Amino acid sequence: MSNPFRNTGITYFQVPDEIIKSGVLAKLRPTTLRAYLVLLFKVQRHSRPSALSITDAEMQELASISENSMTQARREMAKFKLANTQRGRGGVHAYTLLNPSTGAPIGPAQPGIAKPQLNAAQVTTEPTARELKPTIPSEPFKNFVAALTPQQIRRFFEAHSPAGTLKGSGTQLVARCPFHADENPSMSIDLEHGLWNCHAGCGSGGLVDWQMLRLPGLKRNQAARAIAEFFGKRDLIQSRRSTRAEAVYPYTDEDGVLLFDVLRYSGAEFRVRRPDPKNLNGYIRDVEGVRMVLYRLSQVGKATIIFVVEGEKDADRLSQPFENNPDVAVTTSPFGAKAKWRESYSKALTGKRVIIIPDNDPPGFAHADKVAAALKDHASEIHVVKLPDLGPGEDVSDYLDKHSFQEFLAEINKKL
Repeated sequence: MSNPFRNTGITYFQVPDEIIKSGVLAKLRPTTLRAYLVLLFKVQRHSRPSALSITDAEMQELASISENSMTQARREMAKFKLANTQRGRGGVHAYTLLNPSTGAPIGPAQPGIAKPQLNAAQVTTEPTARELKPTIPSEPFKNFVAALTPQQIRRFFEAHSPAGTLKGSGTQLVARCPFHADENPSMSIDLEHGLWNCHAGCGSGGLVDWQMLRLPGLKRNQAARAIAEFFGKRDLIQSRRSTRAEAVYPYTDEDGVLLFDVLRYSGAEFRVRRPDPKNLNGYIRDVEGVRMVLYRLSQVGKATIIFVVEGEKDADRLSQPFENNPDVAVTTSPFGAKAKWRESYSKALTGKRVIIIPDNDPPGFAHADKVAAALKDHASEIHVVKLPDLGPGEDVSDYLDKHSFQEFLAEINKKL
C-alpha cells in the first residue's frame, strides 16, 4: 500500500471502534480505503470538525490515486455510509465522515489519544526511509533507498537478524524481532519499500532506523553510510532512479471491482499490480491468472457510443468532457498497441457504435485496423478517425491541447 501520510511525521493513528466493528473496511477497494484513511487522519490529527474541505489534487496526492479512482472512492464511501460529499468550486469537495451504523458524524479524536498503543483494532502506517527527515541531503537519501532491490534488502535484514527468523516469500515477510525477547514473530518487513515494523512496540521505519536502533548513538548520516558500505555500492547515493508512479490506472470488472492496476513511471515505463487476496491493503506485482479487460469497463457496459484510443492517459483525457454523459465511454486495451486484442474485448463492445482514434504513427494505424477487423462481427458501427494537425507519434491528447472540444466533435461528425 502506498503511504498516504508521507511528510506528515505521523506513524500511526486510531480507527474508531465503531468503524472496525461495522466490518465495512474489508469491503472497500484498496484505493477507496486509502482515500478514507486520509480523511480520517485529517479529522483526528488536525482537530478539524467532521466536515472538512479538501481539493481533489490534494486528495489524489495524499492517497496516491488517480482522478478516476478518487471519483469511485467518493461513490463507494457514500454507498457504505462512511462519508457524505458535497462538491464546491475550484475542485474542492466537502466531506462529512459518518458512523456507518448510526449515520452520526465522526469528529476529531479526543484529547489524550495523540499516541495510542497499537492493537488489533488499529491501522498502522510506517514512513519509508525516503520519507524521513535525515540530516544528510534529502535527494541523495531518497535515491539511495530507491536504488536498492527487494533481494538486496532481504540480504540486509537476514544479515542483521537471528538465523532463520525471516519467514515468507515475495516482498512481504514476518520475523522474530531482534530488539526484544520475541517468542512469536511480531515483526513485519516490506522488502519492496525497505520497511519494517515491530508490532510489539520496538519501533518502525526504514533501513536507517533499523541501524540506529541496532547501534544506539549512531547518527542518521552515519547509519546511511554504513548501509551503503554493507552493500558495497556507495555509488547508489548518486542514483537518480525514481520508484514513485506518476499515474495509476485501475482496471475493473463490469461492477467496478478492481482486477489490476497499470502504473506509469517516468521515462514511459509501465508496471502492473493486482490486489493481494490475503492482504487487504497489499498488492502482488504481476497479473498472473488475472482476467484481462478493457479500461473503464464498468462505463463501457452502460454506454452506446465507445471511443477506443491508444493508452490510459488518452482515455482519461478524452473522458473528461463526457463525464456527465453516460451514453459515451472512452476505453483502451491494456499494454498498448503492440499487445494482443482479445476476443473478450470485442465481445464487450457487441452492439456498440465504436469510434477508433489511432495515434499518428504506423503502429497506431496498424492497431486501429486490427481492432476494426476484430469488431466486424460485434459492433453495430465501426469508424476509424485519423485526426488532422498531428505530428508524428502524436495522439488525441495532443489534438485536444491544440484544439477545442467542439473542434474535436466536428472532426468526428465528418466521419460518421
